[in-house]
Amino acid sequence: MSQHSTTGKPATARPRCLWSAGWICDSYDHAATGLGGRLLAAFEEHAGAVGYRSISVGSADGYVERFYLSHGYQQTEYMVKLNADDFDLDLTGLTVLRCRRGNGQVTLNVAADGYSSAARRALVECLGASDRDSVCIFAKELR
Repeated sequence: MSQHSTTGKPATARPRCLWSAGWICDSYDHAATGLGGRLLAAFEEHAGAVGYRSISVGSADGYVERFYLSHGYQQTEYMVKLNADDFDLDLTGLTVLRCRRGNGQVTLNVAADGYSSAARRALVECLGASDRDSVCIFAKELR
């Protein structure tokens, strides 16, 4: 049986997600030493070798955005989680890419026009969310 099968049947195509982890983090002792860039480059190389054409990653606001931008990623969207009980918003003017409901939450993926910390904060405020409930999604096409 394929290692990527989730239904008990052999997988006939590569999985949608090559790898997913809650965190990749190196300690502050290794900050700005190139270790994170080398880890990311190795992952990108492997993903390209097994047939993936792009990579998407999520990041909370902070220095991590600058890391991804410096490695050729572009912000494509925001993901914001809201309490489903409070979700009765006018989304006029937002390009909503996906809207999912579950576990008492609504998760909105909203298109971004490049990276802007100020735009992220404005979106969070407009939606009545908190900073910790929003993530910037970055993407990169692989060669």
